[in-house]
Amino acid sequence: MVIVIDVVVLGLIVGLRTNSMDYYNYLLEYNTAQIVPPSLADFPGYNIIMRWSQYIGLDFTQFVLVMAFISFTLMITGMMIFSQYVPFAMALFIVYPFGHEAIQMRTFLADALVICALPLLLIDHKTRMKNILSKSIFFYPCIFFASRIHTLCWFYLAIAAIYLFLRRKKWYVPLIIIITIITMLLIRLNILTRLMMVISSSDKLDHWVQGSSGLGMIFYTFFNNGFIFVN
Repeated sequence: MVIVIDVVVLGLIVGLRTNSMDYYNYLLEYNTAQIVPPSLADFPGYNIIMRWSQYIGLDFTQFVLVMAFISFTLMITGMMIFSQYVPFAMALFIVYPFGHEAIQMRTFLADALVICALPLLLIDHKTRMKNILSKSIFFYPCIFFASRIHTLCWFYLAIAAIYLFLRRKKWYVPLIIIITIITMLLIRLNILTRLMMVISSSDKLDHWVQGSSGLGMIFYTFFNNGFIFVN
């Protein structure tokens, strides 16, 4: 019951927001979705979702409310597989990154899809065939579709692949730390950004990637890595 209340309350808080700079940017994007074909859109998957919403007659306020409920439902579904303390997890989510996700609906939906699909990646089955099937579903269509909603989900794809290859290695955590350092350097040297631009035509990708490798994010990344290593 507490989980249901969480979904309803948080869904209404996010879905009924009507004032922020990003809100008006999202409103403009929604109103022009029919003009921009998916093949030319920065986020083809999100463009298709907006087009479908307009087709069934949803205005922007209704669209945001529906997306909020869908995103929270997906996120909590993934959490429930691993924890009995979902309300506590959602309480932490309100601290961070709720303030960001509440405004960035596209990011929220993509993140929720990834979290919902995580059990497919992290839970091992008794048979090899079931493992191959679950991991394949995680990578495609789950993460691939999420990457069509938000470009940075390509990084989730890379991280998941690294996890599968290295998780049984003795030096798993040190290897992850080394890979993280190398990735940060490639971003700061503008090498990785150029490679990512080959994958996506979005002119926003450089801004997102560079922002994700700033000093603040470097501290946050190493804090998380250190926490994992200690535990």
